[in-house]
Amino acid sequence: MEKVGLNKSFWSGKNVLITGHTGFKGSWLVHTLDLLGANIFGYSLKPPTEINMYTESHAYKKMSREELSDIRDKENLKNFIDACSPEIIIHLAAQSLVSKGYTETLQTFDTNIMGTVNLFEACKNNKCISVILNITSDKCYENMEWDYVYRENDRIGGIDPYSCSKSCSELISKTYSNVLLNEMKIATARAGNVIGGGDWAENRLIPDMIRSIHNKDILLIRNPSSVRPWQHVIEPIIGYLILAEKNFNCCDYNQSWNFGPEASSFKEVKWILEHTKKCMPDLKWDIKRNDAQYESNLLMLDSTKSNMKLNWISKWKIEQTIDKTIEWYGKWIKKENIEKFTCEQIIEYLNE
Repeated sequence: MEKVGLNKSFWSGKNVLITGHTGFKGSWLVHTLDLLGANIFGYSLKPPTEINMYTESHAYKKMSREELSDIRDKENLKNFIDACSPEIIIHLAAQSLVSKGYTETLQTFDTNIMGTVNLFEACKNNKCISVILNITSDKCYENMEWDYVYRENDRIGGIDPYSCSKSCSELISKTYSNVLLNEMKIATARAGNVIGGGDWAENRLIPDMIRSIHNKDILLIRNPSSVRPWQHVIEPIIGYLILAEKNFNCCDYNQSWNFGPEASSFKEVKWILEHTKKCMPDLKWDIKRNDAQYESNLLMLDSTKSNMKLNWISKWKIEQTIDKTIEWYGKWIKKENIEKFTCEQIIEYLNE
């Protein structure tokens, strides 16, 4: 195995542009890059919810420059990229909810497909950019609902609108990498169901649990037997950074990469609920199935390629992942210093 891991010194002084930096995962990425000494630029819509990770953790203080605008505005996006002169772009901007893909299908396709095209078009003829990392999803795979872990060379082809849009984004990346922007290094990354403090999105298990406890409501669960590759948000973020660094230094990494947890973290929704209840006994739930919308019941990733070629591993077990997440929300509820605690969790992970 080639020893790589995260080279912390690599990021010091690097100009990094994050699209979607105001989102849940984007905010954690901002804090991580700031701790590593990068110059961070962000292009995104405003935070997606009134209470959000970006403002609660003061991630906005870490930005060298940001533009609160739509990824679908190609001209504005190009002007911002040209002004920032990024060396590395990490593309997170997306409509990221499966359920919203059904109710806002056109916006989902427009943002996730044409937004990706707009980014690549805006990067044409820009001599500063070396690496573009497109963050897609584990749901880009054609899910056969079998007990099988999906590898990077398996067929893509998501069924629902969101998953389909991420499959298309994968294909678009490949086209630009091989034909239209072959002077740049373009890779894609696929992660599982990330959890962690600061997620307030609708129709996501952990935020829905926190809201139900806070409001003293009964949480309605659609698919308690659905299996997901749960992992803390820090895990794939470190994978993204390792991949971006490797691709910066060598063109052999212009590929797709899985960043999923180990097999012991493939758990049913009801297991997550039962474990959380041990820490939060006020949690109550009931089953409300929704047969009108397709949602995969079983989807697991094989990250052997990332383990072997990037020396990336998933460090935190599922129990630790949930406990860290609940601890974060507990600090927030008590109005403690969330910026400080977020950075402490990242530093703890980096030092393990």
